[in-house]
Parts: sequence; C-alpha cells; structure tokens
Amino acid sequence: MQDKPDMLPKDTQADIDALARPDASQHESKWVTFRNLPKSHRWPYFARHFLWPIVIGVVVLAAIIAFIVNMAVTPKGQGLGVAFIDMKESTQQMNALEDGYEHYRQVNKDLVTFENDFYLDSDNRVSAGNSQETFDVQLSGGTLNTLISTRSGLESKDVRDYVEPLDQVLTSHQLNTLRDRGAIVELPLGKDGSTKALALDLNKSDEWRDRTDGDSEALLAFVNVQNTQYVRLFVDYMFGM
Repeated sequence: MQDKPDMLPKDTQADIDALARPDASQHESKWVTFRNLPKSHRWPYFARHFLWPIVIGVVVLAAIIAFIVNMAVTPKGQGLGVAFIDMKESTQQMNALEDGYEHYRQVNKDLVTFENDFYLDSDNRVSAGNSQETFDVQLSGGTLNTLISTRSGLESKDVRDYVEPLDQVLTSHQLNTLRDRGAIVELPLGKDGSTKALALDLNKSDEWRDRTDGDSEALLAFVNVQNTQYVRLFVDYMFGM
C-alpha cells in the first residue's frame, strides 16, 4: 500500500514508535543495567554512574580510619604536666630534665609542660609566681598531673587532697621495682588521714641526682592523672626502668 500524503513514512513512524516505547531498564537498578550492557559499553557507563561515588567513598573511609587511629594513639589531654613546688633547683636544671625526658622515647613535645615557678607562702599554701594561671586552676583543670616537691609541699593545703595513690597511676611492675629500690614513700594524706603509698623518693633516681643538686627531700607525686601513658614514661625515665 502506498503511503497517504498526510501520513508519515513507515520508517520515520517506526523510529518515532521506538523512541516512544517505554525503557525496559528504567526500573532496573544501575548495577543490573551495567551487568546487562555489552562489554564495550560498560566502562563509559561505570565511569558515569559509579566511579566518583566510589572515589568519594574511599576518601571518606580513609579519613574516618585516620581519625580513629589518631584518637587511639594520641594521649588524651595533657600528656605530662610537671610542677616544681618550693624546689631550689635552677631553671637550667629543670630544662635539662625536660629535654632529657622529651628525647627519652621521642614523645610529643606539645603534650609536655614543666612549670617551676611555684613556692609555699607563710600559710603553707602554693603560690604561683610569674605563671599566667594560678596553681589551683592548673591543678584542677588537668594542666598539671605530676608534682615534684618537698614533703611539706605535698602536705600543703592546696595539694594534700589531690594526691593520688601510686597504685592508681603506675603499673604493678613499676611498683614492685620501685618498692625493691626503697623509692616508695608513704604519707598520711587524704581526708581519712590514713598512710598510703603516695610518692616516690627522687634521691633514689640517678637521673635526678645527675641533673640536679640531688636534694634528698625531693618527692614525686601525681594528681588528677587522666592519661597514664606519659606519666608512666616519666617514671621510667627518672628511675631508669
């Protein structure tokens, strides 16, 4: 039959009908469509629909893993904050201790603070000299977690209720080793007044004697320790363990 003048050619109408026909794959997932494509068409389809989402997903996953690892291996809060109270050692001697510790196991220097501008006043209270913050703020806020002082310094009104028993900070191995060396000092501190192992005698520390004047009254104690990693490392450094 010959096409009527007002009718489209059959080939043109067939093309229009093909274009108007519903896409059989429109309700398929992109993954199913990808699998059904000829091999020569798969890569362009994959690059268009899957490549960038996969790249973005890998980058996000890597960032999450890096964040988790960083949180796991980085000490939380202050690593080591040392306060020297009423000690006669010079700033140069204290700096020598700090430098020795920072190079002992390559610790993060940003997490280490040494303060040696504290002294006892006539009321047996700890006063801050030229420090920007008061001793109480640094002590309660966690900036300081390690004290080096005399017995009277640890028994002062500002310190005595903060000092923690050694067994809450150090490992069993450290405690046993220090006990064998006679370095553990018991003090009647705390609200109940009972005597507990609360300090270490720095006269038993070769590192202390070598870098300072070897004051026999120097004691090492701990307060508000939130992370024990750097504190325990400091004890290993001071007592050669």
